[in-house]
Amino acid sequence: MPSVFLKKETLVYHDPAVDIRFKESVKKKLLEFSSQHIGDKLAVVLDEAVLTAPVIRESLPDGVVIISGSITEEDAHRIVDRLNLISGCR
Repeated sequence: MPSVFLKKETLVYHDPAVDIRFKESVKKKLLEFSSQHIGDKLAVVLDEAVLTAPVIRESLPDGVVIISGSITEEDAHRIVDRLNLISGCR
């Protein structure tokens, strides 16, 4: 499972952001997928419900996904809480 963090600020515009860091074993698959799907949406699904579906802006070589831009601080907290619950981070 990924480790999930809430970033209250990003480098651009100080918007709320969700920082998802995947395990080493997922990095290669994430890089391949993201490289082939730049400009497409990547749905984050939990219990058959889409939590968010951000656009892939660039390839993701480090296993880190940052969801930012059009999410509110409330959305960011909701996503982090749900992902932390399933990943056992809390």
